[in-house]
Parts: sequence; structure tokens; C-alpha cells
Amino acid sequence: MGTALWTIAALIALGSCAAAAQPSRATYTNPVLDADFPDPTVIRAPDGYYYGYATQTQRGGKWVNIQLARSTDLVHWRYYGDALPAKPGWAAKTQDFWAPHVQRDGRRYILAGTLLCRGLLCWGMSAAVKNSVTLLPAAFGILVLQT
Repeated sequence: MGTALWTIAALIALGSCAAAAQPSRATYTNPVLDADFPDPTVIRAPDGYYYGYATQTQRGGKWVNIQLARSTDLVHWRYYGDALPAKPGWAAKTQDFWAPHVQRDGRRYILAGTLLCRGLLCWGMSAAVKNSVTLLPAAFGILVLQT
């Protein structure tokens, strides 16, 4: 009988031990950014945020040259508007900015993308200094022209 009591006591003690809690996985439903946000590129910046850049669009009747959104977890995004609010002079009359690519280089961010300029397809690049929400163009030039 003594062994049976010890066995019952051990089972009760083991049964009261809680299993280690498993971290819950974040769930989401696509799209995570329910908007016209084509050709995106996403980078993770030193501030811990993810920044998403996308092809031009119209929002509220106004053109946005390079779209910008920010997230802490790649699931919940906040739209910030135009990452390139001032177009370069040689592209001032176009509204065709596609497929941006942004890459960090030290304290600078490099923006490259395709655009229509002077009736030709161009590939442009801008070196920029980043603040909390936009890329501020320091220089923007044509690298390749369609011939």
C-alpha cells in the first residue's frame, strides 16, 4: 500500500506541472497592405523598422512617385506616402516611376528605379539621406537610356 500511495502522489505532482508555454505565432491574412503597392522592395533599417518602397500610384487624386510604408513585423504596415516627393528636373514632366530598389550604404540610402524620361525608358539612381519617413534626394541621375 505504501508504494501505491507514493505512485499516486508522484502522479498528482507530475500532473500539476504545467507544460512550458509555447510562444504564439502571429497570424495574418494577405494582403498585409491592402492597397495598390506594386513592385515592392523591402529593407530592414538600423532603427529596427522594415521599409517598403513601391511603384508610383495615385492616392486621393494626387500622384505618389515612390510609395513608402513602414512596419515593425512585416505584418502590420503604416503607409507614409511619397518617398521621393521632389522629382529630378529632367524627369519633372513624367509620371512613370517603376520598381524602385533601395539599399543602405552606410548613412546613405541608394534608390534605383526605372522611369520614363524624354519619351525613353531610363534607369535612374539617387543617393539620399534618410529621415524617419522619406528619402531626401541628394542627387538623381540617368544611368541608362533606351536606344
